[in-house]
Amino acid sequence: MVVVITDGPGDAPMVETEAVDAFSALGVPVCRMPFEPLFASGERIALSQLRRETQVALTVLAATAVDLMVGAVD
Repeated sequence: MVVVITDGPGDAPMVETEAVDAFSALGVPVCRMPFEPLFASGERIALSQLRRETQVALTVLAATAVDLMVGAVD
């Protein structure tokens, strides 16, 4: 399991600190996904269209998922 926290326009990222701390204490990885306007477009999205910080966040999320899968097989 991995928890993904998303930001909306005008969100205060510190609001979820307690939740992040609780999941982290349980050993559950927490990834942050920044607000990405293109997600709401309803259109097909290519990675190259996303903002750089979103691309990085998706890469971190994918790496986290792969690490969890590899750990499950070992």
